[in-house]
Amino acid sequence: MKLKIISFGFSNGIPRECYMIFDCRGIQNPYNDPTTRGLNGLDKRVAKQVLSHALTPSIISSINTFLRYKFSEKKNGTIIGIGCAQGNHRSVVIAEKIASIWRDL
Repeated sequence: MKLKIISFGFSNGIPRECYMIFDCRGIQNPYNDPTTRGLNGLDKRVAKQVLSHALTPSIISSINTFLRYKFSEKKNGTIIGIGCAQGNHRSVVIAEKIASIWRDL
């Protein structure tokens, strides 16, 4: 099964090719913290901040539940979008986390 994950910013529009969209804007935005503002979701400090937020486990769990269902259908694959405001911090961290989980399966 093929999985494509797109990290995007809602301010730029929703990618049309996505089968399902997940919204990470409820997680505290690292952009609002001056120490992480200029960084992106690939930076370890940003990832630590996003992954430690109270909502993050439920967002990751929801995405994984959807993917387990989708792959149980025995389709060729799916494309999901994970979005936040600008697509630089939260969505990148969540997309990377989901990719690492599914890459190892």
